[in-house]
Amino acid sequence: MNQSIMIRPKKLVAALLAILIFAGCAKEMSEEHGNGPNTGPPTPPLGTDCKVEKITSVDSLSGIGLGSLYSQFGTNDLATRVEIYDSLAQSLKFAANFTYANDTVRVSDKEFFILDPSFRVKTFQTFADVTDPNSDSLLFKYYYDANGYLNKKEIYQGHIPVPATVTYTWSNGNLTSLEADVAGTIKLLSAELQYSDQPATNFIYILPEAYELAPYILSLNLGTKSKNIIKKIVMTTYDDNGNASKTYTSNYSNVKLSSDGYVTQLYASGDYIDGLPLLTNLTKFSYRCK
Repeated sequence: MNQSIMIRPKKLVAALLAILIFAGCAKEMSEEHGNGPNTGPPTPPLGTDCKVEKITSVDSLSGIGLGSLYSQFGTNDLATRVEIYDSLAQSLKFAANFTYANDTVRVSDKEFFILDPSFRVKTFQTFADVTDPNSDSLLFKYYYDANGYLNKKEIYQGHIPVPATVTYTWSNGNLTSLEADVAGTIKLLSAELQYSDQPATNFIYILPEAYELAPYILSLNLGTKSKNIIKKIVMTTYDDNGNASKTYTSNYSNVKLSSDGYVTQLYASGDYIDGLPLLTNLTKFSYRCK
C-alpha cells in the first residue's frame, strides 16, 4: 500500500533526479557558512507584490550553478511555461507550456489542472507514467478550509475506489504537520515541520509530500502559504503493518532576506524532500515583481 502514495510520474522525477545526482556529488565539495538562521545584512528591497519565478541550486563552495526550476509568467500574471534546467550539462530536462480554457489549465495532451472559483487548484489529472498510455491514471483532489489553507488531498489511482488521503494541520499561519493514510487505518507517511520566528514575504509553498506539484509549484495557486521561514522537516514513511520504515530529515539555515522580507537564499542540508524542488545545498530565489 505504501507504494500508492509514492508513485511518481516518471518524466518529472527523472528530470529532477538528474539534477539532484549532480547536487549530491557537489555537496561533497560544499560547505555551509555560518550557524545562525540569518547571515549577512539584508539586500535592497525587491519591490511591490513579488513572487518567486526561479529556484536555483548552487554549489556553495565553487559558486557553480547546478540546476534551476523556472516559471514564466505572462502579462496577465498567469504562468505560461515551466522549465527544469541542468546547469552542469547545459540542457533542458523538462518543460511544459500552460494553455487555459475556462477553469482548465492543460500542461500536456494527457495532463491538466481544474481550478476552483478562487483560481486555486481543485484537481490534477495525470498518469503514473505519462509516456505509457497503459499506466494507471492518477487523480489528485485538493480541498481548502475557510481561511484558504490546503487542509486535505485525495489521491485516486486507476480504478481503485478508495483514495489515499493526506490531512494537513496548520498552526499560527504555518503548515506544521501532515499525515497520509488509506481509509483512515493504513498509515502511509507523516511529516513534522518547524519554522523560524522570521516571517517570509510571499515565499514558495511548503508542501513536503506533494511530489506531483513540484515542477509546477511556482506557477499554481494552492491557497494560503506558510507565514514563516521553514527551518526543519522530518518525514516518516510506514510499512504495510503501520510501522515506521524510513525517516528523512532536512534542515534549512543561513537564510538571506531582502529588506522588504523576501527570501533570496537559504542553505538546505540533510535529505531531499520531494515536494520542495531543488532545495538542496545553497538555494537562491529570483522574483518577478509588479
